Amino acid sequence: CLVRLVEQVAQVTTCRDQLVTLVVLMLYGEQHSQAAFQSLLPFLPEVLEVLARDKQWPARQMLLEATQYYNILFPGLLAWSDLETALQEEKLPQMSDERRLQLADLAWSYPGMIQLDRRPGQLAGLVNLGNTCYMNCVLQALFSTSMFLTQVGTSRTCYAQPVLSNLQKVFRSLKMTRRSSVSPDQFLDVSRPPWFDAGLQQDCSEFFTFLMHSLEEEEGQVVEGHISISRSDAEGENSGGDEDRKINEVTGQCNSSHDSGVDSGGDTGPSPSLVQAVFGGQVDTCYQCQECSHTSQVVTSFTELHLPIPRIRPANNQTAPALPHLPNITISRLAGSNQLALPDLVRTYLAPEDLLGDNQYQCDKCEGLRDAVKTTQIKAAPQHLTITLLRFKYDSSSCRKVKLLTPVECPDTLCLPITGGQVVTYQLYSVVVHSGQSSEGGHYYTWVKARQGEEWHKVSDEEVETVTSRWDQETQSIRDTPYMLFYRREGLI
Repeated sequence: CLVRLVEQVAQVTTCRDQLVTLVVLMLYGEQHSQAAFQSLLPFLPEVLEVLARDKQWPARQMLLEATQYYNILFPGLLAWSDLETALQEEKLPQMSDERRLQLADLAWSYPGMIQLDRRPGQLAGLVNLGNTCYMNCVLQALFSTSMFLTQVGTSRTCYAQPVLSNLQKVFRSLKMTRRSSVSPDQFLDVSRPPWFDAGLQQDCSEFFTFLMHSLEEEEGQVVEGHISISRSDAEGENSGGDEDRKINEVTGQCNSSHDSGVDSGGDTGPSPSLVQAVFGGQVDTCYQCQECSHTSQVVTSFTELHLPIPRIRPANNQTAPALPHLPNITISRLAGSNQLALPDLVRTYLAPEDLLGDNQYQCDKCEGLRDAVKTTQIKAAPQHLTITLLRFKYDSSSCRKVKLLTPVECPDTLCLPITGGQVVTYQLYSVVVHSGQSSEGGHYYTWVKARQGEEWHKVSDEEVETVTSRWDQETQSIRDTPYMLFYRREGLI
């Protein structure tokens, strides 16, 4: 094909410069081997003469530069040839190193040239695109969430879902690539929050929240536009082949049907969104006025729980607050342990809160601010529980967010009390760790449990390391602290 193109350059009288450009680009693309250029040696002197005769100097200069580059790349390639003599007569200036690097970048990448260094069973890393560890750590945690991975992979996307579509590409690359890492550049372009400045460190929990919201918003727009189809219908259309696929791309048909992930024990309703099916739960918040006993109740959905961390560890002999609305629920701790544990934070989150002073409650019945008691209960437990430990506190003296380095024990098993005195048990499978002392800097990386066995993987951008045990704060630096925790319901894969 290349030889035929060169012969056409010498024979045709039109489009000659375009043909030369194509030949030169193909030569640069094939520069991993001298075979392509060597096949053209008998023809190039005549082509140079034709280009000079027709005064097509730019095209001739391109071809001479390619010849000079190949002669540098493969010394002796032109030895004793007419082309070597022609090149010497041109007396071209020496090619700069910068120009050589530019031409080297034009080489085509073939599977055989790519370093296929991913070992069997090893997780693939993600390229850091400029302080994007906040994104990479979340993607690795989501990729290890089997239910979410399946839901995303089986969803049909359309033009109205760029975030979901690019998330599918990232997950496919992480699953199928034979390289040790992949680049999520296209996903970053469509998923980065507009207030996130490129190149600056950001909060991974904030990114996770925005990502979940974006996925739900995209799915909502598709449903509102009446261009959704069910998963069963989508799977049943396989017999239609490519024709149906093309029609769906034109009409924008998408899948927005997902199995419910919320265990509320209530009435069945519309199918939840992809996000709610995996991470969605419900919190029941009740306010009771201490003056008139009037109560108001609000049920809200959540995809992650934000648990504050106290600055000072309470003394061991401090009595935990009573939970009358959660009978027979107790929190056990290892004997002799003075370390703050995640169940302590959950218990505090669910404990009644007195709303007094500047924090009084606006009572609708009394029509004024009154002392009240706020109680919080988990009404519907999610299939996958995501917890963010609120380590970053605003410091008025320094006018910046400082990090609380308080160690928190994160158990393998977590029991979450829900309405009615029931308990849902979860198993830890991923930990996002922040390394550093402030929210404006530092680094995020992820610990991920293998889908089979007890091994864990430490994934820090492109670096993947297999470890034999789970995250243990005692074996880590005090600056490396868990920030986001991912738990799956007991019994889920």
